[in-house]
Amino acid sequence: MEPIANFWQRPLERMFFRRLIDYSTRLLWLIADQGVFASASFIVNILFARWLLPVDYGMFAVAFSGYLLLTVFHFGAILEPLLVQSNRVEAYRLRAYIVTLIKAHVILIAAMSMLAGLGLGVACLLGAPMFGWAILAVSIGGSFMVTLLTARRLCLVFLSPRVSACIGILYMVGVVTTTYLVHAAGPVSWFDLWLIMGGWSLLGSAAIFLLLYGTLGGSTSYSLGELCRFQWHYARYGLAASVCSWVRFDGVLLLLAHFAGLEAIAETRAMLNVGSPIVQVHLALHSSWLVEFGRDRRRATLWKTVIVYCIALGLMVVVMFVIARPLMQLVYSGRYLHGIWLLPLYVLSQAFHVIESIFSCHLKAGGLLWRGYAPQFIGCAVSLLLGLLLIPSMSEAGFIYAIIISFAVGATVACSLTQIRT
Repeated sequence: MEPIANFWQRPLERMFFRRLIDYSTRLLWLIADQGVFASASFIVNILFARWLLPVDYGMFAVAFSGYLLLTVFHFGAILEPLLVQSNRVEAYRLRAYIVTLIKAHVILIAAMSMLAGLGLGVACLLGAPMFGWAILAVSIGGSFMVTLLTARRLCLVFLSPRVSACIGILYMVGVVTTTYLVHAAGPVSWFDLWLIMGGWSLLGSAAIFLLLYGTLGGSTSYSLGELCRFQWHYARYGLAASVCSWVRFDGVLLLLAHFAGLEAIAETRAMLNVGSPIVQVHLALHSSWLVEFGRDRRRATLWKTVIVYCIALGLMVVVMFVIARPLMQLVYSGRYLHGIWLLPLYVLSQAFHVIESIFSCHLKAGGLLWRGYAPQFIGCAVSLLLGLLLIPSMSEAGFIYAIIISFAVGATVACSLTQIRT
C-alpha cells in the first residue's frame, strides 16, 4: 500500500483537497452568514412575541408578510440580476459601479418613503391608521433591510462571506441589545421592531458599501442607465417566479389573517418562528446545490443527494413530533401552546420543499429554466386554491394542509420533470 506521505505529494491530489477545503470553508462561512442574520431576526421575533399582546403581535405578523413580499420583488427584480451583472463588471469600473449602486439604493429608498407617506395618509382617511403605519414600517424599515441583503451578497462576489458574517455578528449584537434597552425603558410596540432592525440594517449596509468602495479600484464611469438596462433584461424573467414563491406561502398566510383573524395568524407566526432555522439552512444549501449540479450533471449524483436528504429530513420530522411541545413551552414560556400540533406538520412541509429544491436546482443547473421553475408555478396555484377552499372552514389547519400539499405536489412535479430526457 502506498504511504500516506507519498499520496499527499501528488499534485492532483493536493489540488483536489485544496479545492475541497476552500469550497467547504466558503460554504461554512456562507451558512454562518445566513445563520447570524437569521438568528438576530429569530431572537427579536421571540422576544416581541413574549412581550406583545396577541393582537399586537398579529399586527406585526401582517406587516412582516408585507416585508416578505418586498423581499420577493427585491430578489427577482434587483438582487438576482445584480449578482449576474456584478460578475461581468470590468476591474477598471468596479469603484464607479459601487457608487452607482449606492445612488440607485438611495433613489429606491426615497421613492419607497414617499409612497409609504402617501399610503399612511390614505389609510388614515379610510379610518385604518394601523394599516397605514404597517405600510410605513415595511416600506422604510424593510427597504433598509433589503439594502443590507444586497450588500451582504455583494460581499460574496467582491470580498468574502467572512466579511458579511462578521458584519452580521455586529448587527445581531446591536439588534438584540437595542431590543432589551427599549423594553427596559418602557412598554414596546410592534412598530419598535421595525425601527430597530431597519436602523441597524442601515448601519450594516453603510459599513459594507464603505468597505467595497475602499477595497475595489477603477475610475472609469458606470452610468445609472446602464445599470437599469441590465437589471430590466433579467428582472422580467425572475420576477414572476419570485412573486409566485411569496403567494405560495405568505399570500396564503394573509388569507388566514383575513378569514381567521389576527390571533390565529399570531399563533401561526409564533410556530413559524420556531421552524425558521430550517428555512435558513435550506436557503444556504440551495446555492450549494446549484454549484454542485452545475459541475456534476450525473443522475447518480442527483439521486445520491436526494436519498441522503430524504433520510435526514425523515428523521427530523420524527424528532419534531416528539419535541414539539417542550420546545414551544421553552421558547414562549407557556404562550402560543395551541399551535403546537402545527409545528411538526410545518417541518414536514419544509421537507417536501427541500426535495423539490434539489430536483429544481438540478434542472436549472442544466439550463432547463422553465422546467426548473414549473414546480414553483404549479405549487403556487395549488397552495392558493387550497387556501381559499380550506381556510374559511378549517382556519390554521386549512393553512398548514394547503402548504403541505403544495410542496408535496411541487416535489412530485420536479421529480417527474427530471426524468424527461432532453
